[in-house]
Amino acid sequence: ASGDADSAREPLERSLSLWEALRLPLWRARTLWDLARVREAADDTDAAARARAEAMGVFRELGAREARDRA
Repeated sequence: ASGDADSAREPLERSLSLWEALRLPLWRARTLWDLARVREAADDTDAAARARAEAMGVFRELGAREARDRA
């Protein structure tokens, strides 16, 4: 997936389901953040913004360092 947004998107989206099934919200949020970067690279800025906002909400809710580091 090096540099190819389309090839990176699918595995990231599959990972979201896995993290949700395993009840690991922090890892799901981290994956959402990465997915936002991929969507942004593919010029899907609306989807990127939604993914980033959802991830940040989880980071804040959990008190994760990402809430501070990525604000």
